[in-house]
Amino acid sequence: MSLTYAIADAHGNFDLLCKAISLAEAHAGTEGGTLIILGDFVDRGPQSASIIDLLIAGPSLPNWRWIVLQGNHEAIMLAALANPTAHLRWWIGNGGGETLKSYGYVDGDRILPLKVPAAHLAWLHSLPVWHEDAHRIYVHAGVPFDQPVAAARRDTLQWMLYPGDVDHGDAEFHPDECHCSGKHIVHGHHQSELHPLLKPHRTNLDSFAWMSGRLAVGVFDDARPGGPAEILEAVR
Repeated sequence: MSLTYAIADAHGNFDLLCKAISLAEAHAGTEGGTLIILGDFVDRGPQSASIIDLLIAGPSLPNWRWIVLQGNHEAIMLAALANPTAHLRWWIGNGGGETLKSYGYVDGDRILPLKVPAAHLAWLHSLPVWHEDAHRIYVHAGVPFDQPVAAARRDTLQWMLYPGDVDHGDAEFHPDECHCSGKHIVHGHHQSELHPLLKPHRTNLDSFAWMSGRLAVGVFDDARPGGPAEILEAVR
């Protein structure tokens, strides 16, 4: 049986992400599988640089494939480091200060010259924002129900919200309906300690890890459509 494991919104919690990956590896055994990181692995928590090192290195066990998606927090980080004058305050207000500290910045340091390795920035820029297989679409925030994922705007896939998941009045909302492809949507971005949120047409795996100390791992059977066959949970 071929399995895909999805993890959302680790937000700088390196130890918790390592626990979640270990749970997936133990669950899969020697058969391995596919691991999809649904973005927002930086900011808020203290170990973003270590997470990026881990994800760049990739799987340490055979028969594994890792796919890493860029979330809105990675997009904010890249924008702020490319143009601190315009975007640094925005990033800091969204947890970017913890990411800077993970690279060795201390209060009062100037951003330039950058302490973030060029290899980290190049890798972050290279990340896709969605992945599709036979039965599901994996994305950070969501997919407009009436648009093929390949036709949707990049920032929409990273920022959109579904009504009822969270309350942000100024966000880009799209109706919470079955996607036009008929495929199940797997995403994060909409944080709640009550998640994962399991619906017939989508799964929201953002369990508010940086506050709750819980990181959900969705287990999906590649041969079957729909939501997760199982949910694993890493706990701090």
